[in-house]
Amino acid sequence: MQPASHNAQMAPMQQNSQAPRKLNRENLLRGLNSEDWELGKQLLNNILDNTGVKLADVSGCDTAKGTLEETVILPALNPSLFQGLRQPVKGILLFGPPGNGKTMLAKAVAHESGQVFLNVSASSINSKWCGNSERLVRALFQIAKNAQPSIIFIDEIDSLLSARKEGDTVSRGMKTEFMVQLDGAASSTEDRILIIGATNRPSELDDAILRRFPKRIMIEMPNERARAELLHKTLAKHNMLGGLTDEDIHWIAYNTDFYSNADLVTLCKEAAMVPIRNINRDEIAKIDGREIRNLRVSDFKEALGSVKSSCNPRLIQELINFADRSGQK
Repeated sequence: MQPASHNAQMAPMQQNSQAPRKLNRENLLRGLNSEDWELGKQLLNNILDNTGVKLADVSGCDTAKGTLEETVILPALNPSLFQGLRQPVKGILLFGPPGNGKTMLAKAVAHESGQVFLNVSASSINSKWCGNSERLVRALFQIAKNAQPSIIFIDEIDSLLSARKEGDTVSRGMKTEFMVQLDGAASSTEDRILIIGATNRPSELDDAILRRFPKRIMIEMPNERARAELLHKTLAKHNMLGGLTDEDIHWIAYNTDFYSNADLVTLCKEAAMVPIRNINRDEIAKIDGREIRNLRVSDFKEALGSVKSSCNPRLIQELINFADRSGQK
């Protein structure tokens, strides 16, 4: 027996966040013609993503978190308050240096707002067969409509919807179809479909695409406080905080300026290998993991010698310039 729609709407957000696991795949493909059914089924296998990420799991990004909560999560809690001038936008662009949590933020928003998360990449939409890319785009938006409230997340959107050029006749058709579908999703007040794009090269996006993402948020490099928070969470998750003090964590955070979140996780992994390197190969097979000594700050000092920041200063400046020119803060 299925619950009444009223009860479903009043269900707690924790229950709604499990929606992707309970979706009927045939219902998601409803409305596709027989020719597009197989394409839609293939697409669904690649894009349906169960996410359990929370905003609290993402270190730093405080401005982006606040904007996303106001734009996506709060309207999902009480849609009646967000109408007219308060109606949330249907397109959000997250841009910033790679490795700083753009994808995790999108997943967290989907989880905390109880929306179905459709994770799209260029490979899942592009096809070598003429006309199939446009059909895949139509199938994507039909699936999102059937699954609503839903979020279409397009990672590395610049590789999919870059500026149109002479000679790209195949991709031009796909880009045009994408814009048509975006307009349809944005203009319908009844459909609850949100499109989130992520890129580290926003200036390469087609101007017409950029216009369809009215909310543009820069995900900045983590500051010292955010770096310390991420280091603490990462080490605590793997029970490796025992030999480190708060002063040690802050020392590491202070000395990792311009390190992305991904760089910091790599640094932790490299530091965790230092105690292992001091063990003779013959003893490795016999030693118990509990006998490995705790991490020390000296291990991180050694790891800092080999793990450097992947940040590109020129790219950072380009992103700052784009944020000043076209972003919202």
